[in-house]
Amino acid sequence: MIRDYNRSENTVNLKILILFVLLYFIGYSNEVVLNAIAYTVDNTGSPYNFYVDGFNQYAEENNINIRIKLNLLTQKNFTLSIENSATMIESLLMKKNSKYDIFFYDNSYIYRYYPYLLDLSIDIPEDHINMYDMDIFSQPVTLTTTALYSNKVLLDKYGKSIPKTWDDLLKTAKEIVENEKTLYNNELVGYNGYFPDYEQGFCSIYEFIYSFRESKESPFPELTSQTAIDALKFLKKIKEEISSEEIFMLGLEYSDQLITNGNAVFVKFYPFNSILQGDKLQYEISGLPGNKEGVSGSILVGYNVGIYNNISEDKRSSAIETIKYFSSKEFQKSLVLKKIIISGILSLYEDEDVCSNINNCEYYKDLQIIRRPIGKTDDLSKYMEMFVNYFNEYIYGDESEISILTKIDDYTKIYNIEVNTKEGLVGLIFVIIISLFLMIIVSSISLLYIKKYEDYFLFLPKHQWLMIIMGIILILLIGYTNIGKVSVLKCEIRYILLGVGYSFINLPLILKLIISFPEKNKYTVWIVKNKYLFLIFFILIEVLLDGLILIKPFAIEDVMVNKGKNFQICGVEDLMTKIMLLVVMIYRLFLMLITLLLVFIEWNNKDISIDLKLIVTCTYINLITYFVLLLFNFIIINNYISNFIMNESIIILMAFSNYVVLYAIRLIIPIIIKKDELEEIIDKIKCSNGNSFKSSENHDSYQSNNSDNNYSYKPRNSFSSSKRGSIYSKIINYHYNS
Repeated sequence: MIRDYNRSENTVNLKILILFVLLYFIGYSNEVVLNAIAYTVDNTGSPYNFYVDGFNQYAEENNINIRIKLNLLTQKNFTLSIENSATMIESLLMKKNSKYDIFFYDNSYIYRYYPYLLDLSIDIPEDHINMYDMDIFSQPVTLTTTALYSNKVLLDKYGKSIPKTWDDLLKTAKEIVENEKTLYNNELVGYNGYFPDYEQGFCSIYEFIYSFRESKESPFPELTSQTAIDALKFLKKIKEEISSEEIFMLGLEYSDQLITNGNAVFVKFYPFNSILQGDKLQYEISGLPGNKEGVSGSILVGYNVGIYNNISEDKRSSAIETIKYFSSKEFQKSLVLKKIIISGILSLYEDEDVCSNINNCEYYKDLQIIRRPIGKTDDLSKYMEMFVNYFNEYIYGDESEISILTKIDDYTKIYNIEVNTKEGLVGLIFVIIISLFLMIIVSSISLLYIKKYEDYFLFLPKHQWLMIIMGIILILLIGYTNIGKVSVLKCEIRYILLGVGYSFINLPLILKLIISFPEKNKYTVWIVKNKYLFLIFFILIEVLLDGLILIKPFAIEDVMVNKGKNFQICGVEDLMTKIMLLVVMIYRLFLMLITLLLVFIEWNNKDISIDLKLIVTCTYINLITYFVLLLFNFIIINNYISNFIMNESIIILMAFSNYVVLYAIRLIIPIIIKKDELEEIIDKIKCSNGNSFKSSENHDSYQSNNSDNNYSYKPRNSFSSSKRGSIYSKIINYHYNS
C-alpha cells in the first residue's frame, strides 16, 4: 500500500514537473524578440545598453513577453567611419525585409531615414509625442548641447562674473590673460573656440551665428544678413585677441585637458558627466553667451530611436510598446537621475526631485536650442563639410565675410529670375518686352475690321486669323511662366500653352492648303464641308495628348551648380510620361511635315504664291525653334540667368516670327509691291476663294446644289482621280501643275 502510494505520488510530481516545463516553453515560444541595431564611437554601448537592459528588466518584472536583442556596432567589430555607418543603416532600412526592427541612429540623418521609419503618431498618443517637441518618426534617446565652462577660480580672483555676452567674455578673458602673463602664467588660454573638424566646427559656427540674433524669439538669421556678418567679424576678433589659429583647430582631448588642468579662462565644450563629477573641477557651466544679454544659442545633437516601417504585424505592437517605455517620463527621469543621459523632455529639469539630485539644472532649463539644419539638404554631412571649408577660408584667410557667407548660402539657395530690380534687371526687361509685344498684337487685331486693310487678309477668314493670333499670344504667354519660382503648375501651364498655341497657328494654315488642294477627292470634299469639325478634331487630339501627359505631374529638378548659383527646371520622371512626350513630339512633327508637303504640292499656285512662301518660312522657323526648345531639356546651361535668357529668347522669337511672317508682313507688302501688281494679286486671291466659297465676305458658306447638298468644288486643274501611279509621281505632278 505504502509503495503504491509513493509510486502514485511520484507520478503526480513528475506530471507537475512536465506541466511546468511545458508551460515554460509555451511562454518562451510566445516571446517576441525585437532586434535592435546601434552604432557607437566608444565601445561601451552607453546609453543603448541602459535602454535595452532597462526595458528587458521591466518586461520580465511585468510578465511582458517581449525581449530586445541589441546588435551593437563599435570600432572593435566594425571598421567603417560614422558617415559610412550611416549609409549602412540606410541600406538596411531600404530593404523590404530587414532583420532589424528597432534602429538607434544619429539624429542628423533623420531626413535620410524617415521614409523608412514607422509614423509613431498613429499608435502613440499625441501628448506623449509632444513632450519632446520632435518629429513623428522617432524619439530622442539622448541629447547633448554645448556649454560654456567658466574658470571660477580665476573669475573670483579678479572679481569677474560669468559673462552674459560675447563682448563681456572677450573683455574678461583678455584682462585675465594679460594679468596672468605678468605673473609668468604664459600658458593660459582665453577661449578655445572648438573648431576641430567639419562636424564639430559646423556646430560651433552655426550656434555662434544663432547667438547673434536680435532677440530670444528671433529665428536663425539669414546667412547673408548683417547679423551673420557681424557674428563672423566678432568670432575672428575672439580668435585674434584671446585665442589663436592653432587653439581653434584643437578638439576633444585638448578641451578636456584645459578643463582638467584649469588652464583656460573659458572653454566651450559638452557637459559630460565624467567631467562635471570631478573632485577638483574649478569650472562652472552655463549657457553660451550671446551678442545681447538674454540671448544665447546651443546646437542640439544626439541620438534617436525609430521603428522599421515594414516591420511584421506580429512585432509591430511590441515595438510600439518598447518606444512608449523608452520615451516615458518615468523611465527618462530614472536615466537622468543616474546621470546616464540628457533627456529630450526638458520639462524634467523643472522637477525639484531631479534638480536636487543633479548639478547645473539651471543650465538645462535656460537652454536656447538650435538644431542642425537637417531639412536644408539631402546630404547634411556634405553640407557641413562645405560650410566649414568656406568658413576656414575666412577665419584663417583673407576672404571677406559677405563673400564667404554668399558662397555658403549659394550651396542650398535656389535662384529664380524675378521682376524686382533687387535681383537684377533681366526679369523686368523681358517682362516689358513681352508686355509691349502683347499690346502690339492685340491692338493689331483691329486691322481685320478696317475696310482699308481687309483685302490684305483675304487669304483666311477673320475667325481663322483670330485663331492664329490667339495661338501667337498663347506662345508668348509662356514667357511669363519663366518668371519667379518654378512650380509643377507652371510647368504644366507652359507645356499646354506651347501645344495649344502651336495648334492654333498651324491648323488654319493646313485647312486652307487642303481647301486649295489641286484635286477633288472624298477627303478634301469632306474637310471643306466640315472645316469646323476638322479644326475641333485636331485641337481635341492636342488636348487629349496633353491631358494624358498631365496624368503624372511634372517634377521639379534642382540644377546644382558647383561654386555657382543653383536653379530649378521642369523635368519628367515617369516613364509613361516620357513616352507620351515622345508621341506628342512625333504628332507635332507630323503636322509640320504635312504643312510642308501641302506647300510643296501647291508651290506653283500663282494665286497664293506669296502666302505659300510665308507659310513655308513660318513652318521652318517653328520647326527649328521647337526642336531648340526640346534640346534645352537635355542640354542645360549651368547659369540660371543665361538659361532664362535663352529660353525667353526662343519663345519670343517663335511668337514674333509667326506674327511678322503670317500677319504683320501683309501691311508691308503693299509698300514694297507696285499698286498694279498688288491689285492683280488681290484679284487672284478673291478668284481663288470664289472657287471654294459661296461668298468671299464670310468665307464660311460653301456652294451647294439644292436639297441634295452636293458640294460644288472647283479645283484649279482637273486631275482624274482614276489615274493610278506612285504617290511620289502624283506629288510631283501636283507640284508642277497646280
